[in-house]
Amino acid sequence: MPEDNPEDDDHTGSSGDKPAAEKHDIALAIYALNKKYKAAQKDRAKHEQNVLFWTKAAGIGVGIYAMLTAFIVAASVYSAMQAKSSADAAQASATIAIDTEKRQLRAYAYVKPPPAGVVDVGADTVPHAKVAIRNSGQTPAYDLKIRGNLGIGHYPTLPNQTFREGHMAALLF
Repeated sequence: MPEDNPEDDDHTGSSGDKPAAEKHDIALAIYALNKKYKAAQKDRAKHEQNVLFWTKAAGIGVGIYAMLTAFIVAASVYSAMQAKSSADAAQASATIAIDTEKRQLRAYAYVKPPPAGVVDVGADTVPHAKVAIRNSGQTPAYDLKIRGNLGIGHYPTLPNQTFREGHMAALLF
């Protein structure tokens, strides 16, 4: 058999030839590796297409999630502004209600204007006047303090002399 490989495997110096079949095994291994590489490249392209599809799907999902988050933040800000507006309106309404309560529940007392003949002044009698105090409002008046003014004027009264409402005057001679 011709000499294919003059060197031996174990480098011991023994002269032995390597058969050509061992060289063929290396070529077969390279061929198998090349075949596996080509198959892997085909699978890799399919894999990269799948990865690209799912990457796009994830990107779309993240975009939708970000838009929903932005919408929720905007809705929360709007809700907070409306709550503040409502609180301000409630505060104003409470202030008006307190003022209305004071006005409605307050007792209003006033002196009714005297009709003719209420003031009685005569030569033989002590002068006196009748005063009518009226109450208005939703509650009765209590703990009243009444102040009166006494006016001294001509008797009999002058033809154009008038008395203002709410004031009591007694005419003395």
